[in-house]
Amino acid sequence: MQYILVTYTCKPGQRQAFLDALNGEGLAAKCRAEDGNIKYDYYFPENGNENELFLREIWQSAEALKAHMEMPHFKRIGEVKSLYVDDTEIIKLEG
Repeated sequence: MQYILVTYTCKPGQRQAFLDALNGEGLAAKCRAEDGNIKYDYYFPENGNENELFLREIWQSAEALKAHMEMPHFKRIGEVKSLYVDDTEIIKLEG
């Protein structure tokens, strides 16, 4: 299993716009529908930081994660992210 924890630090006031853009284009749904995806969910932090957005991903294998990163919608997420996000922190864990 591959566990990915992502922290997006959005441009001030842009967190909801970023999430709306991802969902509006169906990008999160496309990721969830991929072979090997177990979980792909966005969360707001409990600490009250209005510029952070968390993403938790779980993939069945390293191969499934690699295939995900080759998908056109994965590339589109990067394009959308460039409009709304200042920084991205990614933590990868294997289980």
